[in-house]
Amino acid sequence: MDDSAAANEIVIVLQQTRVVSYFVLGAVTLLSYDFVLNLSDEVELIWRSRWNAIKILYLLNRYFAFANMVIGIYQEVGYNISSSRGNCIWNRQFGDGPHFPHLGSLGKAQWARIHHRDSVCCFLPWAVLSVYVDKFTRSLVYTIAPGLRGCFITDADKALCICWSIALAYETLIVCLTLIKALQNFRHSASPLLLTIYRDGILSYMSLLVSSITDVLVIRLAPRGYMNLLFGFQHALHIVLTSRMILNIRRNAPTAADTASDIHLEQTVTSSELTTVSQP
Repeated sequence: MDDSAAANEIVIVLQQTRVVSYFVLGAVTLLSYDFVLNLSDEVELIWRSRWNAIKILYLLNRYFAFANMVIGIYQEVGYNISSSRGNCIWNRQFGDGPHFPHLGSLGKAQWARIHHRDSVCCFLPWAVLSVYVDKFTRSLVYTIAPGLRGCFITDADKALCICWSIALAYETLIVCLTLIKALQNFRHSASPLLLTIYRDGILSYMSLLVSSITDVLVIRLAPRGYMNLLFGFQHALHIVLTSRMILNIRRNAPTAADTASDIHLEQTVTSSELTTVSQP
């Protein structure tokens, strides 16, 4: 490759990195705005509540996202990021990322809720996705550019598209199972808590469906520099929708005088929904 071609490639990569950085900062803005907007409700409904599994999962889901966002910003604007450090960042973002490992726990919770027993569903999606995530991270090729900001990826396998497709298909299956369970529950009860759970769950899924399809199309059709264009945004969207869902459930939760079955339902559903995030 001659000097002019190399310089042209660097210019293209820098332009792509700038666009990705804007999307990452937009995701951070969305996450921060939602946090400030719901801080009073969070203090009242979460912080002042008694400690239990739901509260712990909510706090981990809510605040672990900021750590991931910091890593994402550093990935885009950090100085002199070496190939080894860039590989560590991408392994952190995808190997331990917030979107894929949740599927096993979500499947286990949903299967147990519907069939009242555990299943291999809690392990199968995680195992399949791990294979493709490992294939993707091993295929990454970086360009070392001293003095420039960001982690420049010049080549990568399209396996990430398969990961998002599997996650999308699995989440669709979970929503279908949830709708079946909703129809069964509505035959016996139509409490405000039930309506809140299924309404927010379906609306959240529709938003994530559009986001996931867009992400798959970007990975498949756009230049490789845009492969992680929507990762931060989808991560933030997961956090925002799940947090809103839990706050709405807590706000409409039955009082101590209501039935214990509704309380158990709140704990079961919120546990499964929280495991869908942490996470793109």
